[in-house]
Amino acid sequence: MTTVLVYPSAYKAKIKEMNDDGFEETKEIVRLGESWAGGTIVLSWSHSRHGVVNFEDGQNVVLHEFAHHLDQDGGAADGVPILTSTNTYASWAVMLSMEYDKLVRKAMKNQKALMDKYGARNEAEFFAISTESFFEKPGQMSKTHPELYEALKKYCGLNPLDWDFKNHT
Repeated sequence: MTTVLVYPSAYKAKIKEMNDDGFEETKEIVRLGESWAGGTIVLSWSHSRHGVVNFEDGQNVVLHEFAHHLDQDGGAADGVPILTSTNTYASWAVMLSMEYDKLVRKAMKNQKALMDKYGARNEAEFFAISTESFFEKPGQMSKTHPELYEALKKYCGLNPLDWDFKNHT
């Protein structure tokens, strides 16, 4: 990481997307944060503060964007950060794919899920959203997504359930 930019609140960013006709178009979208492949993280200060004030709602832009940064550290943002050993990549990929597919199915059926359905957009967003839930809802996550919780616990080298909070929701 080289730089962390902090804006007072949500900000507008221009993105290029392909439209249905196959032409590239520029859109302006509102962002709360983002992680750039070159090592820069951009955060909205007001949303960063909200993530700290309510540490049990599963939404934390700082955790989210730092998860993207870790994901991008090994190259593409694909939900697979650099792992401790090469033999863990296959099991990570299987587990991540199964958990991601579960969230996608719930999102398509508009069913309630522990993790924010924004994670159903792609594997990179799923990794960031699951990281938020790992830290903010460890009790629920360890029960409803035990394999994912164990994988994140091993990856992070810590267990949020060991932290002395009043309630591990």
